Amino acid sequence: MKKSENDEIVKEMHVQADKLLHSGIYPDAVRVYTRIVQLNPRDTRALHNKASCFYYSKDYVAALKWFNLTLLYRLEATTIFMKACTLDYLGRFLEAVACIDSAIEVDDETNEQFSSCIRHFRLRTISKLTPEEAALYYRSYYPLTKEALT
Repeated sequence: MKKSENDEIVKEMHVQADKLLHSGIYPDAVRVYTRIVQLNPRDTRALHNKASCFYYSKDYVAALKWFNLTLLYRLEATTIFMKACTLDYLGRFLEAVACIDSAIEVDDETNEQFSSCIRHFRLRTISKLTPEEAALYYRSYYPLTKEALT
């Protein structure tokens, strides 16, 4: 099969999978995204959307795996944010906050509503930290030094 033929097939598969995703038919969408990834393992759109299917199906362990895989090939605020949401659902709040901080760093702020959402989610997630986790988190930002204490 020629590359251009393969590209057309993948394009059609994306349309099919996206329709399934937006219709909430996640298991079928996952199957189509899986076939796309088999044809092109670095297809970050398929990787991200497959992770999203797992996320919306509340299979957060699988979602985390696929968001991580997506991030190997494309560092994007949306994917990092979705990973943070997944970690939040898994109760891994400290990791979620660190992820949100990364999303804020990567975010180009062209979408003001998304940027605002990230910052709001960060505050909400920080409020879930245990006192020990909060201390660890804030120490990473404000390391205590002898000079700071005097």
